[in-house]
Amino acid sequence: MIVVSIANQKGGEGKTTTSLNLSMGLARRGKKTLLVDIDPQANSTGIFANPEGIEKSMHGVFNSKMTIQEIMIETRLPDLFLAPSKMNLAEVETLSGNSVDAPYILRDSLQSVNGIDFCIID
Repeated sequence: MIVVSIANQKGGEGKTTTSLNLSMGLARRGKKTLLVDIDPQANSTGIFANPEGIEKSMHGVFNSKMTIQEIMIETRLPDLFLAPSKMNLAEVETLSGNSVDAPYILRDSLQSVNGIDFCIID
């Protein structure tokens, strides 16, 4: 699996737009694509699902209670899958800020994902 992370501290720079377009473009070309939404604003999630109706999200992954494979949902677009976010992900940012293991949680959870060609992290 090829992993691409779209990141920048500054808001309003087009990270989510880039992530969405890249993910949808790859999926339309028949590539199994996973869009991982790690933004507490959950804008990528909101495009494909109602964040209020989502029970399993990246919050559970970062709390080491679930894997990405367990929370992945199919989107309306064939070959595009979503690891959704929710507003409660902001809690994890605060709690894990000083954790030595924090940078490895996402990497380790991605290892549980099977059958995906590309992973785009927003």
